[in-house]
Amino acid sequence: TGVTVQTGTSLQVSIKQTAQGDVLFEKTSPVLPDRNNYSVSIPAGNLSLGRYVITATVLDADGNQKLSAHRVVYKTQLPAPKPIPNPVESISFRDDGVIIVNDTPFCPFLSSSSGTPPPALADNVFNVNWGNFGLVPRALRRASLSFPFPTLKEKKTVYRVLGDDDSVQKALRKSIAEYQDSQIFDWFISYEAQFPMYRDRERGIPLSNPQEFKKINDFIKSIDPTHPTSIQIDDMSQLHLYKDCTDMIEVASDASYADHLIPNLVDDVQTIRRVLGPAKPVLFYIGSTVPSENKRTPEEIRCAAYLALMHGLNGLVFHVGHNGINPTSTRHWSLYRGLAREIEFIYPILIAPPSPELPGIATNTRDLEFRIKRYNHRTYLITCNTADVSITPTFTITGTGYAQVTLPFEHRRIRLTDGVFSDEFMPYETHVYEVLETWNSGN
Repeated sequence: TGVTVQTGTSLQVSIKQTAQGDVLFEKTSPVLPDRNNYSVSIPAGNLSLGRYVITATVLDADGNQKLSAHRVVYKTQLPAPKPIPNPVESISFRDDGVIIVNDTPFCPFLSSSSGTPPPALADNVFNVNWGNFGLVPRALRRASLSFPFPTLKEKKTVYRVLGDDDSVQKALRKSIAEYQDSQIFDWFISYEAQFPMYRDRERGIPLSNPQEFKKINDFIKSIDPTHPTSIQIDDMSQLHLYKDCTDMIEVASDASYADHLIPNLVDDVQTIRRVLGPAKPVLFYIGSTVPSENKRTPEEIRCAAYLALMHGLNGLVFHVGHNGINPTSTRHWSLYRGLAREIEFIYPILIAPPSPELPGIATNTRDLEFRIKRYNHRTYLITCNTADVSITPTFTITGTGYAQVTLPFEHRRIRLTDGVFSDEFMPYETHVYEVLETWNSGN
């Protein structure tokens, strides 16, 4: 693990199963005056599968703690990716925006092009190809269309010039014909569709972006009515204008690229759903490297992904461009494969219909977002700590005979006492629980 230290006499790195638990490994190194960055090797081979907390503590000359930071890591055996339909025979939408591929719900999980060369840790992750790396077998394909539409910049003004209708339609027809692929997911018309649009480079003939994109959309659908269309919007204030331009809308909200990802994310997601309506398929952008990699932790990115889907959005796009993720940031890179498998597991649960069999649930903190759902005759509790501090909430589950919760991603279980249990959450940490009526002491 890597640690940056700017003060102190020594650095102590430990690993435990909980922040206050027994030390499983510990190493102390001197802090050198001409060095800020330290790398500590942790022997994980002997650790059993599960969740662990790595704590880095800076000590003064007397051994007193000056400051500390906690990070969560998982040792696990990831399942194979969920099989991708091949060939794609149909793509449709439910009345809650859920995307259906060959009669099965599908949560698009894709990335932009990487600003740095992706390591092997990023393999076998994304189920839609846009960034050209990290793809699962037979990943669906985002078909980015080409037509006369250059992006220009004059001083600080960014604008686009759209060709006349004939030249645009001719180019679109050619671009569509070049995609001879049974795995096409969508026709992607434009990124940052809100930039001002003109017919000429001198900007003498302004155009209505929504009107022009609707014309382009209708022309594409006249050639291929079977695949959905999409555009991407960065400006929440203009979102309502693009609601009916394409089949799907992709949104980077203010929170997506903010210095602090989580605090306003739920408000943004709720606004997106309110503006676009309940039936519009929406893919949400998470700025993994925007504004910069050092503004993000894996916990924040995972929390953002969970929150977007818990509040009714239908897919995720990770922006890993600009300066990209440092190839040595192995903890960040390793997030996406595990998160992809988690989303494959929880998405069908989150979109399951309401059930009369659900128990009641309450918790003692406002910092926790949760959903309790019934799926495949099992009861699940999906949770996110939305605070940038550690919390240990108490859950009260009302019902008949609930004895334990198991955490399928963390290889552990917690016994309930009179329907009550507590658990530890590091900042922005997520937990997924299955609620069971009988106690089983096995793994």
